Amino acid sequence: ATECKAAAGGSLTPYNAQLLSACREFNINTSPVGVDYGTKKSYIKETLEHVLRQLAVSSRVEDVPAVVLVTLLQTIIRISASQFGYKSLMTVNDALVATLRCAASTDDGVVLHAM
Repeated sequence: ATECKAAAGGSLTPYNAQLLSACREFNINTSPVGVDYGTKKSYIKETLEHVLRQLAVSSRVEDVPAVVLVTLLQTIIRISASQFGYKSLMTVNDALVATLRCAASTDDGVVLHAM
């Protein structure tokens, strides 16, 4: 579907709008401190992987809006408060590289959340 949109002259976004919307909703409904430390692995694993992969893709694109990166980083921060989230944070390919790219951003909000 995205290939058809691009072929028709539409613009592609380097992020999944549905995932970003879910992240916004999650961030609104989850304390900034994050999820409970004992949250089950089954709730954390797949979500964390998807969000980290999205950050890896989005952080490579120069003109991606800062709000996209901040939203993804806030979600990662909240999820990684759990025991499993913390332990698996950097096991996803490109997670560290994506975080470092965000830390080198020119946007203060992105840098703050990447640290």
